[in-house]
Amino acid sequence: MKKAVDFSTLLLSIEPSLHNDAPQGCRTVLPWIRSHKYGGFKVNSIALVEFLPEPLFLLSVMSAFVTADLHLGHSKMLSFLQPDGSPLRPFASIEEMHEIILERWNSVVRQKDTVYVLGDIAMPRAAIKLVESFNGRKILIKGNHDIYKIQDYVPIFEDVRGAYFRNGLIFTHIPVHPECLTGRYGGNVHGHLHCHQVMDNGQSDKRYFNACLERNNFTPVPLDLIKTHFEL
Repeated sequence: MKKAVDFSTLLLSIEPSLHNDAPQGCRTVLPWIRSHKYGGFKVNSIALVEFLPEPLFLLSVMSAFVTADLHLGHSKMLSFLQPDGSPLRPFASIEEMHEIILERWNSVVRQKDTVYVLGDIAMPRAAIKLVESFNGRKILIKGNHDIYKIQDYVPIFEDVRGAYFRNGLIFTHIPVHPECLTGRYGGNVHGHLHCHQVMDNGQSDKRYFNACLERNNFTPVPLDLIKTHFEL
């Protein structure tokens, strides 16, 4: 039976990279949380630290992330260039690409977190199994390259969808038409464009968020950060 504890808490405005430098006697309870309410307090981009004489039990907070266009096994990706002539994926080999994508994914995603993958997982089919090593509950929003049978995806992904709707946003692989972003949907989180963005009169269109690996340091993006982009 869990011991009831009157927690004495201290809210510190510190970055996740500084958690290991918390004052002696403190233990980080919530490594990275945004815009949640605990005990009547709204917590935003801070760490909740408790002073305890001995370990008791931790409050576990599940996070959500979004990413797109892993293209696992797709060796031709290494030959594609960005508009400035630099490599779209600056890796020496497909094995290095897999290693970096896995390392950066697992560096931010824990087993109980949820990751929405906005399409184009892998090619060939055999590369889909690489996703088994990635942390978290994985939900696939299918892309134009996710062409294999549903049976190839369901052992790895908790759900497979054509689109996802949350917080007034629509999550898709290919960006939706701007006329869709009125009324019910205020923004579109998408993949497909890799290093490019949806443009409006020469400027990036703020109604869109590109979750592709190439736009986000080959790392899944916290959903709360995306909500900040849309000022939600």
